[in-house]
Amino acid sequence: MQRRYVEWVESLLWEHGALAVSLTDEADRPVLEPGVGQTPLWPEVEVCGLFAKEAELNGLSALFALVPGVESPDHTSFDRLADCDWSLAWQRGLAAMPFGDRLWIVPQHLPPPPGAECIVQLDPGLAFGSGTHPSTRLCLEWLAGQDLSGLSVLDFGCGSGILGIAAARMGARQVLCVDNDPQALIATRENAQANEVEDCIEVRSSLGSGNLKVDVVLANILSGTLIALAPQLLASMKDNAVLVMAGILEDQGAAVMAAYAHDIPEFRTSRENEWLCLIGAKAVRAK
Repeated sequence: MQRRYVEWVESLLWEHGALAVSLTDEADRPVLEPGVGQTPLWPEVEVCGLFAKEAELNGLSALFALVPGVESPDHTSFDRLADCDWSLAWQRGLAAMPFGDRLWIVPQHLPPPPGAECIVQLDPGLAFGSGTHPSTRLCLEWLAGQDLSGLSVLDFGCGSGILGIAAARMGARQVLCVDNDPQALIATRENAQANEVEDCIEVRSSLGSGNLKVDVVLANILSGTLIALAPQLLASMKDNAVLVMAGILEDQGAAVMAAYAHDIPEFRTSRENEWLCLIGAKAVRAK
């Protein structure tokens, strides 16, 4: 349905006893980079309500017929879900994912693959980052080819902590994970403990005002945020430190590189579908 009717339909579902309501993209048009304070929706939205099996839905169906865009019978459907153990249902279809020759992301309910050298155990959660999105995969592929022994790493916009934890498992001696989402901070701490790397990972809501200088910066966020944060991220890097940025669409790459060009004159690019990962080293400036 058109997004202008979504709030109306959502209210009807809640008022008639829905246990949960979800909104999904009906026409495969991703929404990227909302403005501050905005909660955007897709142009065409599918609204789904979950009800108890004894719920009476005949009256709800009649009310939907009054909503523009929902009045057509083929715009509304009712399905009965078979009973199952919903606490375990989310595990179906999850599998261990390899990155390079060394790194594996493994759901916590699965055993590690035989011979796997470096393992991060991670389940999907509320915080972004399980290794399935192309931007996360590009960063993990880069990490899988690095020797991080003894290096310091900043994972900015850490989400689940997947990149920072992978860096720690790959030998980094000190990792700072930063995110302004409280749920991400909780998830990162829990995932660090599950992977037994909590001793070398610090979790914060901001960079702070200290004299942070690291060897590697990982920033898997969005292009507009990467551009705005260029001074902060560059200031956190040692000379010759490496910056790895992802969450960037192809047509955004030039603008992101331009924001860092004074200190990082050259970037290497890897890509998956329309997503880019930019890797560059901070130039050594004469004192």
